[in-house]
Amino acid sequence: MKKWLFILCLAGFLPHVHAQTPVLDQLITEGLASNAAMQQAGFRLNQQIAALQEAKGIFLPHLSLMADYTLAQGGRRIDLPVGTLLNPVYGTLNQLTQSQAFPQIENVSEQFLPNNFHDSKIRTSMPLFNRTASLNAAIRAEAVKGAEAAIRVYQRKLIQAIREAYFQWLKAGEGIRILKSAEALLHDNLQLTERLIQQGLALPAARLQVQRDLSALNSQLSELQHQEVLATMQINFLLNRNAETPVTRDTTMLQTTHPWQQTLSGNPTMNQREELQELASGLQQTRLAERLHRASGLPELAAFADLGFQGFGFNLGDRQAYALGGLSLRWNLFQGNQSRYRQQQARFQQQELTSKTDETQRLLQLELEQATRKLSQATTQLNAINEQLKLAEELYRLTQVRYQQGQALPIELSQALQQYTTAKIQQRLSLTDRLIARAEWERVAAQETLPTTSKPSNRTR
Repeated sequence: MKKWLFILCLAGFLPHVHAQTPVLDQLITEGLASNAAMQQAGFRLNQQIAALQEAKGIFLPHLSLMADYTLAQGGRRIDLPVGTLLNPVYGTLNQLTQSQAFPQIENVSEQFLPNNFHDSKIRTSMPLFNRTASLNAAIRAEAVKGAEAAIRVYQRKLIQAIREAYFQWLKAGEGIRILKSAEALLHDNLQLTERLIQQGLALPAARLQVQRDLSALNSQLSELQHQEVLATMQINFLLNRNAETPVTRDTTMLQTTHPWQQTLSGNPTMNQREELQELASGLQQTRLAERLHRASGLPELAAFADLGFQGFGFNLGDRQAYALGGLSLRWNLFQGNQSRYRQQQARFQQQELTSKTDETQRLLQLELEQATRKLSQATTQLNAINEQLKLAEELYRLTQVRYQQGQALPIELSQALQQYTTAKIQQRLSLTDRLIARAEWERVAAQETLPTTSKPSNRTR
């Protein structure tokens, strides 16, 4: 139940990603909901929200039950000579009235500590003026904003990581598919070579050449299969699921007509980066902290009201009930200059965060320029490899015709096939490399829309 509740809460953070493929979109959605580090970031956000609610709770009335019961023996006493003072008077009155209406009394010795005494009450208290508490609530609200920005920073990194892992998985799969196709061609060439040897049109060494190519191809195939397994494990790790969970293949994005293979448009700005928003939140927290330490020299005023009963013994009908109300004032007049030094610390933190913000802006701009150049280079390389693939395919077709006619040597056919296979693999690798470069550019450009989330209201009193 808690897991589903967390996923529902986290759904408000899921981004509106650019059109990719249903398979990749599903992987990203699942990763954002189930990734372990993403869940940990969500827990940290929930902690900040709870801390904000706690800070706001100080402005609400506080109701508490208080009870004291004391037993005492010994201690200081006070002697009251009531007998010495009143007995002569009482004796005179008895003589005048010819009666004993006024008995003699003893002197009293009363101890200061109350014995068998209780005081039970319900106290209601509420702050009327507490500037430090209101500023502390404002700091907590900024911490919530910072945690939300941190989540969005990790969202973009996680989206990029899932895309790159999936593209690496596609790259290995495409290489395996191409090598298996080349393996089929080599087997056809081996059969053709056997017939040519039988007809006396080729030497037995030609068979060895084809067999050597098959062995080399199997070695490459084994390496690509290993890479595919590693990429699968990486995807499943990011999605927080079993490492052997199968992944659905969708090569739509490898088509040149897919939007991700087209030229980019738009002019990204650094103001959209959540890293800067997170730093801005931290900077605002230090400013509020400086104001909070300055406000520690202001008085704090609260009101309270007590309803209860007190007295010796629990005799509720013996006029023990009472009501009491009042105001409470607290004003720290001197604290050893602690407030001043705390303000200095907050100002130094502001200077540090300001410098870090400037550095981060330059770093983000550098990342964007590098990602843009990397994507441009990947596009240029892909266009060049597409031309090489066309030439290699035509060369292999012509060489195969000549070989069937006995006009080409086996080594020529082997080289033509190797060049054609290498060009096909490089073309697929370049396609995925461009997708990986595009995924990096999407993160640093921060053009994907991440929706705003509902959060507790921020009201500074």
